Parts: sequence; structure tokens; C-alpha cells
Amino acid sequence: MEVKQIKTKNLALLSAITLVASFFIVSFIMSQVADADAEITKYRTNADGLSYGTVFEAPPWGELPDLVAVEATNGKMGFAYRHELIGSPPADDRGEAARYMDEKFARNSMPFVRHLSEELSADGDVKVVIDADAEAARKAYDIAYDYTSYSMDGKPILDGDVVRRDIAGILGIDVELLPQGEEFYRLLELSLGLAANDFYVEIPVYLEDGKTQIGVFRAGA
Repeated sequence: MEVKQIKTKNLALLSAITLVASFFIVSFIMSQVADADAEITKYRTNADGLSYGTVFEAPPWGELPDLVAVEATNGKMGFAYRHELIGSPPADDRGEAARYMDEKFARNSMPFVRHLSEELSADGDVKVVIDADAEAARKAYDIAYDYTSYSMDGKPILDGDVVRRDIAGILGIDVELLPQGEEFYRLLELSLGLAANDFYVEIPVYLEDGKTQIGVFRAGA
């Protein structure tokens, strides 16, 4: 009986020691992670206390610096104010970011269809008129965006022939009016770019002091 009690006490003591050790190990690991995050988010600051750096220095979904490194249209490297680059939403708010992108896509969809129609009519042989409502334009825009944005080993993930048929069906045009293969890809890429270009804004680019302007950066509004 006494032996059992001693064993029970030893087991209880061992469990307590293990629990305490585990606590210290977890605490150490968490402190190391916190220190690592602190290092990642430690941007340089200028004389006015504004942080500056590149988007690559930000942790996943972490906040960008006050001044974000960009290349001006004149080729000079400088910094643009974060709030001017991203406007609304803040960079660390996933919900707002999703809503912002949704509004941006909705805004660009009708210009995309217009530019697509213009490019298809550019050779002058056939005038292609696409009479699509906002819903159809948005669906076509989303498919075109996904097709030209996501690739693996340098090739689009989505099947170009399927995308071609889907877009023709959604917009109510003859699929034969759309080119095939790489030419089709380039057509969508160009139309998407022209649609975005309709809403480009010029953002001032400064030195790290945030005051001396050295150029402008063009970004989609």
C-alpha cells in the first residue's frame, strides 16, 4: 500500500514537472515567434516618424509602412503614401479588401466589354457589337481575369477553349468571332488592361522624407 502511494506521488510529481516544462517550452516558442514578427514588421522611419519600406517586408496580411516603395513612371525609385496607394481599404483588413476588389471588378467589367468589342472590330472587316448588361459583363470579366491571371508552368490553368465558349455564350456573340489560342489570350489581356487604364490615377512619389517629390506612380483607382 505504501509503495503504491509513493508511486502515485511520483507520478503526480512527474506530471506536474512535465506540465511546468511544457509551459516554459511553449512560452519560449511563442516569445521567439513574437520576436520574429517584431523583426519582420520593424520598418525604418524618417525624421517625421513615418515608416517606410517595401511590400516584401510586410508579414502576411500585416500592415504596410506609411511610405511604400514604388517605381515612378520616370524610372526613379521612391515612396508613395500607403493611403494613396490603397485608398480604402486598409491593407490588413481582409473583408474590406475583398469588398474593394469586388467593387473594382464591377466597375471595370463594362469598360472591358466595350474594349473587347472595339478590339474585335479593329480590323474593319466586321463590326462586332456586344449588347451585354452589367451582370453578363461582370461574369465575362471574372472569367477573363481568372484565365489571364492564374497559370502553372507558364500556361493558363483554365482551358482556353472552354473560356472562349463561355465568354461568347455569356456575351451573346458568335464564338467564331473570337480568335483562338494565344491570340485569344492576348485579346482578353489587352481588353482587361485597357479597362483598368480607364481608371488609372497618378500618385506622387517622394524620397523617404515623404516631402520631396521625384515623380508619379500610375495605379488603377
